[in-house]
Amino acid sequence: MSVLHEGESGEYGALAKRPLPAGLSLVFVPSLAALLIRAQQLNGAALTEKQVLAIRDASTVMVASHDAARAVEENRGYADIDAADAWRSWLRLQETQAG
Repeated sequence: MSVLHEGESGEYGALAKRPLPAGLSLVFVPSLAALLIRAQQLNGAALTEKQVLAIRDASTVMVASHDAARAVEENRGYADIDAADAWRSWLRLQETQAG
């Protein structure tokens, strides 16, 4: 399986299976948090774990340097959901929004 390179993009589910060199990150575009919030609005009910993981896996990510990833986060004004722990991160985000 080929190593990821800065500037590549594609679905998270496919790219996350490939080796990610040190110094690079996968950045969701748009953010996974925004995608999940919108999906829940359209769903009209809370998303299930299966739905959250399916949305994560089908969402577009870009391979970026850690510095570029931090700049994206700063421009957004928030840290995105942890894709490796998407379900628990999503639940935590909802708790902070409700409280």
